[in-house]
Amino acid sequence: MTSSRSKRAALAFAIFGMAPFLYAADLKSQEKPRSLVPDFSAGQNDNKKAGSRETPSILLPGTGTNPSNKISSERRTKGDGTLVIETLDALGPGSAGTLGVEQGGLGNRMWDGSPPRRVAALLSRLPSSVESPAAKDLYRRLLLTGAALNANDPATSGIVTIRLNKLVEAGMHADALALAGRIQQEDLPLAAKKHVAEASLLSGDLSKSCTLASELTQRGDVDVFWAKLDSFCLITAGALDKAELSVALLEERGIDDPLFFSLFSALASGTLPKGLTLEGADALHIAMATAAKIEEPENNTEQAYQAIFDRLAGATVAEAKVEILNELWNSARVNGDFVAISAKSMDALKTIPPTTYGFEFDLTAVQVFLLFGEEVRAAEWERVIRRGASQGSNTERLQGRKNVLRLDSYILLSGIQGIARWNNRSFAAWLNATRDLPDQGEKATFLVSLMEVLGYPISSADWESLLLLPLPLADAYSNHGLERNLVAAASENRVGETVALALLAMEDKGPSEVTTTTMVAVTSALLKVGLEKEARRLVLEAAISKEL
Repeated sequence: MTSSRSKRAALAFAIFGMAPFLYAADLKSQEKPRSLVPDFSAGQNDNKKAGSRETPSILLPGTGTNPSNKISSERRTKGDGTLVIETLDALGPGSAGTLGVEQGGLGNRMWDGSPPRRVAALLSRLPSSVESPAAKDLYRRLLLTGAALNANDPATSGIVTIRLNKLVEAGMHADALALAGRIQQEDLPLAAKKHVAEASLLSGDLSKSCTLASELTQRGDVDVFWAKLDSFCLITAGALDKAELSVALLEERGIDDPLFFSLFSALASGTLPKGLTLEGADALHIAMATAAKIEEPENNTEQAYQAIFDRLAGATVAEAKVEILNELWNSARVNGDFVAISAKSMDALKTIPPTTYGFEFDLTAVQVFLLFGEEVRAAEWERVIRRGASQGSNTERLQGRKNVLRLDSYILLSGIQGIARWNNRSFAAWLNATRDLPDQGEKATFLVSLMEVLGYPISSADWESLLLLPLPLADAYSNHGLERNLVAAASENRVGETVALALLAMEDKGPSEVTTTTMVAVTSALLKVGLEKEARRLVLEAAISKEL
């Protein structure tokens, strides 16, 4: 595993920055999903339905930036069928967004039924970084969706600041700047402007952050961050005397930030200090270190990966690439980095013609392409496995049929169209095919649980068959309080709450390390609010991590 969480978060962002676009393809289920959360009578809000109110201009891109101050009322139906007439008060900066439904947003009514105080609490508790590509996609869409919030509620005022902070922490700097650009500068809270400056610094754009610093350092009541930033801006602009005076004033004030002062000294003298590390560095520190050409050394694990990637880049023959990719993927699985490393290996995998190189490699190729929405390529490797099942000796064909059963579990969980089928004999056949796999009981419990949630037939006999397998208590992440509120939010069709609680239930670990019980709750809830594709992506990631 990598030794630094900040380094790992940076690696994950670099790899998955395009993940929301990789997921554009639709995943269709073969049967209507069956959920475990309670039914509700009202369907998911559709912004295009007759009778829905017009979307305020602040909510969607391309329609202006000023919030509407119009106060009106509307009729809506609660989950229990009760008709409610309520007031829609003035909208403020907290309602701004860059994503409408057409751009992947979760709908301008996603916070219906959610008090702003609860919204602020949920968003502030979101993990600072998310490594799972499917969870990262939901995380980004939740923070960027324009959705109505009552500006007259005091809790609303801080929500845009929370959203910008979370985007910056997650490495989504361009998204943070785009969101801030939807709001008039005079309407941005001072704390929000700090996150705008941080996003600009980390994007390599000093002009915007330095303009803000120049304006705000004239005030005596602002965060010392602005004075430090102004000192950095002065030295990068060549105004060394003014910069040194500014830093001297900071020292006189007793500002405790040794890393800032060391980095400023490096910039002023042109000499790199010995033994300087960026552990705990913030956005300003990182920008200063970049300007001083200071980089943290890669740790041993990252160096090992890079050495394998260098060999992969030099390989020209398909068989050699296969051998190197197998080594890379196996190492990544051991280190818990399979999702990140498989994304980085995609380009090399695409150059290998789809023909059999052994079942484990062929299956991993299917997994990788499914993981990142490359359904056509996944189908090509799926056909390779199916063809291989009908070739060879009787023993080889028998093993081939067992391989197909393992393949089918991933295809069915992903929801892509194909020839894979599930019936009342499928689970028993899967159990027989996987009897030699380690931790079969845990894998079987996951498979039967999630297949049932996704609407595939699971009988009482299937459940009873688990009792014949070793079923150790789960040693993973779970929180019943979060899961109980997740079920309640989904039952009331509170879309924003449902997504936020699903992300909180998985924390930064993503779906691979939570319990099957948590995955059942998350999947059921997302299905309830109409997010089937997103639910299946999470399930697929978990299934791949468990090596069904």
